[in-house]
Amino acid sequence: MFAETRREIEKINLRLQKLLDSFLHGIIDRETYVAEKAKGMSQKKTLEEQSTALSAGRANWLEPFQNWIKTARNAG
Repeated sequence: MFAETRREIEKINLRLQKLLDSFLHGIIDRETYVAEKAKGMSQKKTLEEQSTALSAGRANWLEPFQNWIKTARNAG
């Protein structure tokens, strides 16, 4: 899931770069550029937040597990 999210973010980055190139070359007008950029940035932000949440969720179980190991080691 984490790798899939990262790939989606990369796809959005590529789309945003193509969008910018199109605007700079005069292929699309400013209004279209601004609207599409806003949508892309919103999608990217959502995916980045999901990615951060996934990363944090993976680490949440480590601390209790480490504490359990320390307690088990000291119990003997």
